[in-house]
Amino acid sequence: MLHKESEKGFTLMEMLIVVTIISILAGIVLPRFVGSSDSAKKSVHKSQRQTINTQLELYELNEGDMPTAMTDIQWGGDPAYITYWPEGVPTACVYGTAWEVNTTTKRVQTDHDSHE
Repeated sequence: MLHKESEKGFTLMEMLIVVTIISILAGIVLPRFVGSSDSAKKSVHKSQRQTINTQLELYELNEGDMPTAMTDIQWGGDPAYITYWPEGVPTACVYGTAWEVNTTTKRVQTDHDSHE
């Protein structure tokens, strides 16, 4: 009696169906990740800006004046700076743009602020 050996593997039609399903799912999921990444950057940027501005107000209250630039605030061994920025003085936002202190408004801002 002859036994037909079962063939292992997938047929071309099965492979096409799997690839089609994966493509449809990727088409649905991928745009959501791209959009959420931009949204997350905007949220982080806004949060960082608010935190820095609060710390600048505290700095002005304690030191008596505002720094003209974020780079003017250096560690210099003074432990008081740990109070303002425990992880170090922030130099660039999530977009890679430098934080600039506006001497008129006494706030930091970047060109990305207009997008929020």
